[in-house]
Amino acid sequence: MKIKLKDFLNFIDFDEVLNLDEKKLNNFVIGLSYDTRKISKGELFLAIRGEDRHGAEFILDGINKGGIGVLIDKEGIEIFKRNFGNPFDFNFPIIIVEDIEKALLEILKSVRNLISVRIYAIAGSVGKTTTKEMLYFVFSKKYKVLKTQKSYNNFIGLPVSLYNYDGEDRVVVEVGTNHPGEIDKLASSLRADIGILTHIGIEHIEFFGSYEEIEKEELSLFKWVKKGILPYKYKDRVNLEKITFGERIGDIKLESFKLLDEGEEFFINGVRFFLPLMGKNFAFNALPVVGASLMEGFDIKEVADILKDFKGVEMRMEKKVLNDIVVIDDSYNSNPDSVKNLLDTFRDISDKFSRVILVLGDMLELGRFSEHWHRMVGKWVCDFKPDLFIGVGKFIKYAIEECRKNGFEGIYYFGSTEEAGHFLKKILRKGDLILLKASRKLKFEKILDTLGE
Repeated sequence: MKIKLKDFLNFIDFDEVLNLDEKKLNNFVIGLSYDTRKISKGELFLAIRGEDRHGAEFILDGINKGGIGVLIDKEGIEIFKRNFGNPFDFNFPIIIVEDIEKALLEILKSVRNLISVRIYAIAGSVGKTTTKEMLYFVFSKKYKVLKTQKSYNNFIGLPVSLYNYDGEDRVVVEVGTNHPGEIDKLASSLRADIGILTHIGIEHIEFFGSYEEIEKEELSLFKWVKKGILPYKYKDRVNLEKITFGERIGDIKLESFKLLDEGEEFFINGVRFFLPLMGKNFAFNALPVVGASLMEGFDIKEVADILKDFKGVEMRMEKKVLNDIVVIDDSYNSNPDSVKNLLDTFRDISDKFSRVILVLGDMLELGRFSEHWHRMVGKWVCDFKPDLFIGVGKFIKYAIEECRKNGFEGIYYFGSTEEAGHFLKKILRKGDLILLKASRKLKFEKILDTLGE
């Protein structure tokens, strides 16, 4: 978007604006950025507290790279003063707000009100990004489509992404959550036309306390949309026009699934689909995509023909071949449901490889349920029977204990991702299949970097 600063200021309830004059009021805010490494000329820099440092420390870097000004909270302005001196000594607008999250939600709501085309919002414990990318891939054959980049699905990423709207015909975004109430806040500001729920599983339960609270959180999306596309099991939990999907149940049915050497084959409502990917989760991701595409007037056979060229998403069951060794990189994140999906996918084809080496890291944000779910994973691993099981992290030890109790051999444990990578490189053989799965903080991409050296 391209909005004059004087109009942009009407979006938010600010405390004060420093260093403002008539000329600056007529400058255009062409985008929002919270990363000075990627900021572009004319964008407003969002000085937000990160895990380790506050964005206020990087304001001058952002302005020197072309930032038009800064949005900052009161904590941030004090940090700015300590680092750089009197803010009135600088020649760029500084917009001070009490609560930067609240301000960004206000921006999201105001920007959404300027968009008249259909917006799809995707929620769920797993599969949001892949479903979004699939939907974008299909819709792009007919429309110009704006999508959220990567997994930009929180109170920062969603307004940043939506502000990039430039006359597209359709908008496809993700709506994520880590804590109770976050989807309600985002969805009430976004007010998408169509809500899509992929799946509800055990996610961030450390902060929700129970599966029932996770369900309540994810289903809150449907309070703020006109139509819904959701799993059949939740059909009676939402009161709006809807399309349901499921395995052999619902309006959109997954009727069969088969893993092939070159990908996977499955049938939806009597139509054959092929994806050059490996994972039953992709077939489940295709179900709401079919539902949304039918809403847009696509024929289901047309959707199948388009998706045969879909290449998947980085680090989501991504297949890589390194010197006659197949690696399935599913290490973007991890929770009990996604681990089980990984094991179920490759259970019946393990005999096609010389060895199956399973490398699992911690599943984080499970709180008091961490031991229970890691022990459950250990039981699944024993049932899966890989040739080697390599564990990395603090909580994965529970899974290893469970395997050892059941007499499983071929177990190795490492405290760091780097150690696991170096060990793996030493023992690999031609024809091995490596399955990588861990929560994002374990940075399992380092294992791939080591294998590729």
